[in-house]
Amino acid sequence: MRPVAHAVSMAVCGLALLAVPPGAALAQAPAGQQAQAARQNYNVPAGPLVPALRSFASAANLPLTFVADQTEGKRTAGVRGQFTQQEALAALLGGTGLQAVRLDNGGYVLRSQPAPAEPAPAADARTLPTVRVTAEAERETATGPLLGYAARISATATKTDTPLIEVPQSISVIGRAEMDARGAQDVMDAVRYTPGVTTSTYGPDNRSWEYILLRGFEAGVTGIYRDGLGQPGFLPTYYLTEPYALERVEVLRGPASMVFGKADAGGIVNRVSKEPGERVREIEVQYGSFQRKQLAFDLGDKIGGNTDLSYRLIGVGLDGNDQDRYPDGRKLNHTRSYIAPSVRWQPNASTSLTVFGEYLRNNTAEDPYYFAQNYVQYPIKMGDHSFGQLKQTSSAVGYRFETALNDSWTLRQTSATARSPWTGASSGSTRSAKTSTRSPASPGPGTTP
Repeated sequence: MRPVAHAVSMAVCGLALLAVPPGAALAQAPAGQQAQAARQNYNVPAGPLVPALRSFASAANLPLTFVADQTEGKRTAGVRGQFTQQEALAALLGGTGLQAVRLDNGGYVLRSQPAPAEPAPAADARTLPTVRVTAEAERETATGPLLGYAARISATATKTDTPLIEVPQSISVIGRAEMDARGAQDVMDAVRYTPGVTTSTYGPDNRSWEYILLRGFEAGVTGIYRDGLGQPGFLPTYYLTEPYALERVEVLRGPASMVFGKADAGGIVNRVSKEPGERVREIEVQYGSFQRKQLAFDLGDKIGGNTDLSYRLIGVGLDGNDQDRYPDGRKLNHTRSYIAPSVRWQPNASTSLTVFGEYLRNNTAEDPYYFAQNYVQYPIKMGDHSFGQLKQTSSAVGYRFETALNDSWTLRQTSATARSPWTGASSGSTRSAKTSTRSPASPGPGTTP
């Protein structure tokens, strides 16, 4: 007799199964009634339960009867190795809620496992009051904090809240927790271990200029984005980003001009800012090598009793030296001041308006270079601390508006504006900076000797 014959018999006499006298369960069958107790090699792969049972019954030459309703939609972890028939069946049915009951003819029939009987309460037992715990599962957003190190959703590639598994481009997301764990002091430190990214192309640089290559293409000028808006790179200085103000840094590899309009073939680096929302109370104190001292704070909460308004205030103060020195032995000093306030109005769950601003003042010493001539470098440094100073000031204000039209469509708009001595006032979805420099190099366009 084979499993197919049993299935046909069950279809004809379905009610007869209910009349089969229940035998003992596998674990309770007497040793004298266990047929074919010898062990045998089985190799039944994991998958749907029905094909696995048929494969096992064929390999064991064992009559096995079951009803299709019992096994519909159920799966098994499979069985592999040497087992007795009873052990193999128990492994196949593990976690399915079914058990194999032995029949008098040596075969088996599948039945639902009985619910475990509740123990009778003790005579002096007392019933405790019911405790109900209600909570919502944490939900990751495209611009909010990561739940751990691995991101699940991003808005960089498509500018929509899209799961990364559905984005047809390669994306790496570095969250706030990972940046803190690495001790990242700038954006280059944040993306340093990202595939396809090369940083610090010209070695250490105390000026915090971002030298980033994406798949061999320069991303420090055309690939700089903040909250989806382009940050123009000003030469001979670069637009600076305070890493403490970022919630995440996202690297999108490959061409992205269809979405962003201006980007190299290697990709872009999008910096996502911290936003108002949940209650935040953080003060950070750093002290490190070369007299590095930094004090930072991050505060956020609802404004008063009005649940529609919330704020976020971020500030950083930095004072440190570089490991290099001027020819006269004077240290290279680096100071920075940063403040970034933001306010969000959220009348309901589907609409929000965030107004933000930032101000950054960065003063650094010019890197002293070694004298070189005819491709030969000499152990002679150039530079003068009284002249080689870079003083850069940048500021910006803007807003982000978002409203969900329905379950499928969401309208978003972001705009930021700033001033630059080269382009004058600018507005719209652009960013610029006001920068002045003092450098021993020859003055170029837009520099102030």
